[in-house]
Amino acid sequence: LKRILGQTERATALVEDLLTLARAESMNVDLILKPVELRSVLAGTCKSLLPLAHAKGLELHLTLPPDPVWFLANAGAFQRLLAILVDNALKNTDEGQIEVRLIDSGASLSLEVEDTGRGISPEDMPHVFERFYRGDKSRSSVKGGAGLGLAIAMWIVQSHSGEINVESNPGRTKFAIHLPRIAGQPPTASELV
Repeated sequence: LKRILGQTERATALVEDLLTLARAESMNVDLILKPVELRSVLAGTCKSLLPLAHAKGLELHLTLPPDPVWFLANAGAFQRLLAILVDNALKNTDEGQIEVRLIDSGASLSLEVEDTGRGISPEDMPHVFERFYRGDKSRSSVKGGAGLGLAIAMWIVQSHSGEINVESNPGRTKFAIHLPRIAGQPPTASELV
């Protein structure tokens, strides 16, 4: 029964991911963008992922700017984006740490997720954002997923007018998201409702 439950949960997650991508392609998914304070979104998401990192004996560090970072975004999508990138790092890191950094340069924002894992091979690098692509063929589907997470991550980033890049070598992989900064002030009370 445990195996059946596990397979059912994986199948459900796969179907949900496929529906997300299919709706995105057909433009039936409009992310509702509101002013959100990104530091709190990222801090909450990292806090929820911390037990998974500790279960593998890994450290998960979060570095945030000292001042509030308001950004026109979909908070749920950003939570999912960070969860995808940290989950990917957890699957590919056996020892060491995962660093999450939000960098506010004023004109733009950068979100980086860097790990001390085994890295991505040069032949896999051009394909990491393709649907169903799984670079490490030796991993089981139980550990490695279906190969949809990074495709969803790219869609989320593009929906926020950003771009995502990856750099990797053995012992270091870094996903870097660059987002244009919308000028403005923190939202009014009516915008937060």
